[in-house]
Amino acid sequence: MKFDPHTEQQILASLVEAGKKILEVYALPEVQQQVKTKKDKSPVTLADELSHEYLLDQLARITPDIPIISEEADLVDYEERKNYDYFWLLDPLDGTHQFMKRNDQFCVSLGLIEGDHPIWGGIYAPVFEDMYYGGSMHQAAYKTDASLSEKTALEASAFNGKMLMSIRSNNRPHKSELKILNGLPIKKQINMGSAIKFGMIAAGEANVYYRHGKSMEWDTAAGQAIVEACGGQVWDAKDKSPIRYNKPELENTHFYCFSKGFEDHLP
Repeated sequence: MKFDPHTEQQILASLVEAGKKILEVYALPEVQQQVKTKKDKSPVTLADELSHEYLLDQLARITPDIPIISEEADLVDYEERKNYDYFWLLDPLDGTHQFMKRNDQFCVSLGLIEGDHPIWGGIYAPVFEDMYYGGSMHQAAYKTDASLSEKTALEASAFNGKMLMSIRSNNRPHKSELKILNGLPIKKQINMGSAIKFGMIAAGEANVYYRHGKSMEWDTAAGQAIVEACGGQVWDAKDKSPIRYNKPELENTHFYCFSKGFEDHLP
């Protein structure tokens, strides 16, 4: 499957517009952001909901034949979705905790899945106006800005000693993450929240990100498509193979995201 350039441009423009809606809420006083708690005890804000509703409408208009799985929607039963040939996997506001902390490190994340593997992704960080996108349908990935007028090809450059690790809700990595990270040949650690980390690895700004603990398929789909398209990998840490999608339960196990050649350094 491939998008024509016009369709892809429409999708990217929709991610930018969703980012604008998020920023409108971001500018409100905290009391007006309408933070709620979901069944899984995670927070959801007015910004999550506005971005979700807008992107559902846009994707249904642009690609009406492709079903959508969104973090903020009820999950379709596995007996139905296991038959999907293609589907969108959407996180309308990735990094809600970072959004609530007002540290700017949040994004909109959208991946296109073929079977059980992501083939295209778009990650837009509205505060920074950074857009990362691409996948195997291009055999390339790119970075652009909110104008979408010019793009730069990305390459997950070979290991150069940098290190990217996750920011967690308490700003401290899990002890199991520290054990892994301390055993790697790194020179620098970079703190960053949300799926922006995948974009930084795709851009060659860091080499590896290890995540210990719970993540969901919508947290990784877009980033995996982008990183793989420019030479990197996103692996299940247990069996060291690419993360697979549309599982009966959409939870990922521990994983690595890394640039070219770094697999030789993994434990």
